[in-house]
Amino acid sequence: MPNWREQMILLKTWKNGSLYEYEVKKLTKPANNKLRYNGKVAVLIGNATFSSANMLTNAIRDYQLATLIGESTAEPGNDFGEIFSFMLPETHIVATTAIKMFMRANGDINDFTGISPDIPVKNTLEDIQLKKDRVIEKAVQWIVQ
Repeated sequence: MPNWREQMILLKTWKNGSLYEYEVKKLTKPANNKLRYNGKVAVLIGNATFSSANMLTNAIRDYQLATLIGESTAEPGNDFGEIFSFMLPETHIVATTAIKMFMRANGDINDFTGISPDIPVKNTLEDIQLKKDRVIEKAVQWIVQ
């Protein structure tokens, strides 16, 4: 696999309008490290988990890296992005389109649902009015149990 400098040089040689695929062929397990944390990890998610945070949530879910607590994300794991703007030649209207599809970490290209939590918890309107956060309370309860 090329290092990051080689990858940058390779990117500069690609021609506009061409399609390229990048495939990771070898995964390696990290070396043992006595300083690595081995305890419980909770990640709080909800309907405002969006964009890069949603992609991270997806990887955490699909690779079981931590426990997700809260509500499902409003954005699917498979999503479109990398917005490209262009001007229509006759009307001069500026249009935008996505030029990239981000695929779920597990490779399922047909799943367009949000990322669901391992432990579902939802704040009610009354909770919000009372400034009570059931999601954080549940996360703390789960970690200390």
